[in-house]
Amino acid sequence: TDVEVVESAARVGGKILTSPFADRDVDCGADAFLARVPEAVAVCRELGLGDDLVSPAATRAALHLDGRLHPFPADTVLGVPLDPERLRGSDLVSDAGIDRALAGDDLEPEPWTAEQDDAVGALVRRRLGDEVFERLVAPLLAGVNCGDADELSVRAGAPQFAEAMVRHGTLGAGLRRLRDEASGGGGAQAPVFHGLRGGTGTLIDALCADLEA
Repeated sequence: TDVEVVESAARVGGKILTSPFADRDVDCGADAFLARVPEAVAVCRELGLGDDLVSPAATRAALHLDGRLHPFPADTVLGVPLDPERLRGSDLVSDAGIDRALAGDDLEPEPWTAEQDDAVGALVRRRLGDEVFERLVAPLLAGVNCGDADELSVRAGAPQFAEAMVRHGTLGAGLRRLRDEASGGGGAQAPVFHGLRGGTGTLIDALCADLEA
């Protein structure tokens, strides 16, 4: 079988590149992929890299707000807090914003079809209020997608939100239920990201070797 690789860069892999730096292998582009994407995990295992899948040891990020860094709250899904009450005293969201997010869980469920879509901003503002969107969801998703989260498609940029709406008709409460279902009701979160021991470039090397064989 002939395999033709179409790539605009001068090397196979494009933006996926691992290079040595200071006696370490350092990813110069993508350093991980979403663990929930089954195709990515499957191709790693098919290439014999299943035992090299690793998850980041550091799981906390920070938000720069009002001139200082604030630890990004734990127990969130793409910035949506699964327990808004835990935000009190964090200086991230006002008490009024927290009350609005809590009230959003009590809004009438919205019937969503499997094909329905919305802007992330419109959905989160409607269900959980402006503050949660502008202070938590937008900074995270805008950074990941290099764009305006008010214009970002839910299905393209936050498919977990779409799944929560389709299955449960709510956002915050729906995401909580999805989390509990995935963990067997225990509340523990599965890894969000997977990387590869030795860097993501090992995936390209293994794929090239497999195609050449």
